[in-house]
Amino acid sequence: MMKKYPDDISTMMVAGLNAWDGSSETMIGILYITSRNENVFKEKHVDLLGFAADIGALTICRTIQHLASTKQ
Repeated sequence: MMKKYPDDISTMMVAGLNAWDGSSETMIGILYITSRNENVFKEKHVDLLGFAADIGALTICRTIQHLASTKQ
């Protein structure tokens, strides 16, 4: 079977966006990075993606908390 887009994605890294929902930690989304090239991501890239996902989830959570507190 021939692929329609063979050069689109060869490698992918994925990290969950986990944030506190008021009672427990919940996955609120995912962050992913793709590459057309194979073998481009190393362990340090996965660590950095995890860090970015943690910071992103915290930022989203704090923004929602702030917006909710300003509506009161």
